Amino acid sequence: MHDLTEILIKQYRGLINLELKNLNKINIFVGPNNCGKTSILEAISLGIPYSRSNNKNLLDVLISRYHGVNLEAFQSIFPLETPKKNEINVLLTLNETVEKSIETKITSKENMNIDNLGRSSNLFNLNFMYTTYIKKTENDIISKNDLVSLELKENENGYSVSWKKQNTNKNKIIIPYSYLSFSRFDIAERLLDNIDVLLEKNQRKDLIEALQIFDNSIKNFEVIGKNRIIKLFSTKFDKPLSLYDYGNGMYKAFFIITATLLSKNGILLIDEIEAGIHTKALTRFMTKLLSVCKINNVQLFMTTHSLEAIDTILYDCQYDNCIDDIAIYHIKNTEKKTDVKRYNGEKMKRLRDNIGFDVR
Repeated sequence: MHDLTEILIKQYRGLINLELKNLNKINIFVGPNNCGKTSILEAISLGIPYSRSNNKNLLDVLISRYHGVNLEAFQSIFPLETPKKNEINVLLTLNETVEKSIETKITSKENMNIDNLGRSSNLFNLNFMYTTYIKKTENDIISKNDLVSLELKENENGYSVSWKKQNTNKNKIIIPYSYLSFSRFDIAERLLDNIDVLLEKNQRKDLIEALQIFDNSIKNFEVIGKNRIIKLFSTKFDKPLSLYDYGNGMYKAFFIITATLLSKNGILLIDEIEAGIHTKALTRFMTKLLSVCKINNVQLFMTTHSLEAIDTILYDCQYDNCIDDIAIYHIKNTEKKTDVKRYNGEKMKRLRDNIGFDVR
């Protein structure tokens, strides 16, 4: 189990020294556009140590914003107006038997590559230094370092990306997690990759049960043919229909629930969770999602602009004492910094009941 209790984003994009304390099982980030909600999810994603199961983390972050990987996208993740413009720095604190913190520093270096024919191309390196601090006693702190390098190389087809393990310790912390953004749902290849992993873990039944919140006639699914089309089997129809036949809402539900199941005992990050989900289906979807997270011990971080989504979590959760698992963070930019105000679930519910408070 790897629950985060505190996050300090020292430097990432426009976020400088942003502290998020007393994190809970369900963490909701709200606030006006361009206040940094999405950047918080991205910073958490980049702060989680590299492993084989999450080596596409950075690419997911870039694709969700820029719909592709290129040099400009890599450069954009670094802060603009700080003394260390080529460094990202995130500190994650974990709730375990022994207190542990993970500090991630990402630095960049850009070079010009010349091949044997004298042709030039861009070469961009990101170095990820993960330092794990294990605090046994007040004066007894052990630190371990992992160093991983990512190389972005320009070629005739655009860019190629490769990871290089430079130094890793055998006892590093592995945190299962998924990062999802509403603008990334059109990437069918990642969904198929996730389904393949899910099937290897024998979680077909869990996924089918989750899909039934949208249509209780769904009995099974298969990935069919050379083009690997996802087909749903339903008691309503004589033949299976493709996932696209069911509409965008079902496609997104399939994607989100698959990622949730793969984040067991870890972290799920969802940007604009309500996007593409019909209002009438939102309550059913959210309650099922929270139940799946509870069963699989997943710590949820999400952004939303939807008051309906917040109310669903506050009033319609299906498991006992869910209100105690909720923390809502209102993010707001001022001239010099990003401010954050925390509300626990019980206080937010009282404010909604008494004055109809709109935290957004």
